[in-house]
Amino acid sequence: MSLVQVHALVRDLYRQPDLFKRFQQTPEDVLRDYDITADERAQLLDGSPGALHALGMHPLVQMVYGVAKNPAMKTQLAVTAYLHDIGVDAS
Repeated sequence: MSLVQVHALVRDLYRQPDLFKRFQQTPEDVLRDYDITADERAQLLDGSPGALHALGMHPLVQMVYGVAKNPAMKTQLAVTAYLHDIGVDAS
């Protein structure tokens, strides 16, 4: 397992708006760009908390990935209020 690559994927989704948009349309294609196993790819595509935990993904990283899988989720996360309070655009 390459947890480093899994976390690199999540970091890139957060930092690269074009990659984020591409992930929304064809997540399988984006995942193929990273050196991760077929099992890791399946768990990431599943995206459930259990699957992400099984990968060893930190809960905060799971939240970021969860928003990439389902952008509407950002309205359900308490962290958005915190980001607003510190002046960061959470949209």
